[in-house]
Amino acid sequence: MVSRQTFLQHLQSQYQARLDDGYCHFPEHSAGNAAAHIMLLDHYQLLQVQGPDSERFLQGQLSCDVREVNSGCARWGTYNNPKGRMHASFLITGIADSVPAYQLRMSADIAEHCKQVLSKYIVFSKADIESLAEEWLVLGLQGTDAGAALEKTLGISLSNDLSVHNGEGWQCILLSRELHLYELHLSLEQATKIWDRLCESAKPVNRVEWDKALIELGMAEVRAENLETLIPQMMNFDLNGGINFKKGCYTGQEVIARLHYRGEAKQRLFRISGPQAVIGTELFTEARRSAVGEVVAWYQDGASGKGLAVLRIDSADQTLKDASGGSFQAEAAHQTPEKNLENASD
Repeated sequence: MVSRQTFLQHLQSQYQARLDDGYCHFPEHSAGNAAAHIMLLDHYQLLQVQGPDSERFLQGQLSCDVREVNSGCARWGTYNNPKGRMHASFLITGIADSVPAYQLRMSADIAEHCKQVLSKYIVFSKADIESLAEEWLVLGLQGTDAGAALEKTLGISLSNDLSVHNGEGWQCILLSRELHLYELHLSLEQATKIWDRLCESAKPVNRVEWDKALIELGMAEVRAENLETLIPQMMNFDLNGGINFKKGCYTGQEVIARLHYRGEAKQRLFRISGPQAVIGTELFTEARRSAVGEVVAWYQDGASGKGLAVLRIDSADQTLKDASGGSFQAEAAHQTPEKNLENASD
């Protein structure tokens, strides 16, 4: 069996990759002006739930409607505690197999926590949950020619957001047609061969390009820094299809549904720009002494950067400052705040 370390050694020897505390760096000059970029998303991990009862089990645990997920369609979703706070956010896909199976792609630093919590309840179902960390990788592709690179390498063409194509040892998802953003899940047995073929058309770049693309998409994800602190609406999962309000009961549903139907969402996800931040940076306004929000995604570009922050809606149009006095500006990440509130009260 091919190991993750073997694949990383291949990237080092053939693509001048440098490993630093588990992070894979590629030479900055390697990207050039390429119209297709490929990234190793080593901050993600896959959990697999498989078995005859896997759909029924996940339907009672997750915020999305698992019945809509299959080998050709993915969904965003959240897994919440009984108080509606997120254990995890994820992208869920179905596996083309005779036995029902699903993969949940999430931040690696919360995957083990999520697995342990789900494992407490799965014992009552004919299903199993396992980590694929030692068997599968997650790659990202982005750029105007990314689709052409995938079509050349895998023989596929995806046209709709969250559409999926499965092959032997791989699964490809179109996250955003507008942003030319794709995600590829690869078994380690297939990884070296497919990576090399993709690199005939796409240039390897650092993961920061993925972070930038997700911020442009308006997609923030639960990480260890904000584990079990945020309700899904705060990160706009009701706007990206990650919550289905008609599916019935699931863990945390009562709190999440009450917020939706009473239209009381006071915090939402916004794009921000400023001098420097990290996940967890608190933001303030002159009118309030307590924090009005926190940064949940960020990338640095020289002396300034961009990110996503969960903010009080009534503070998002004001100048924001961090604890050291740095100034930040906010703009809607998905829709205007007013439209968000209209949707929340439908």
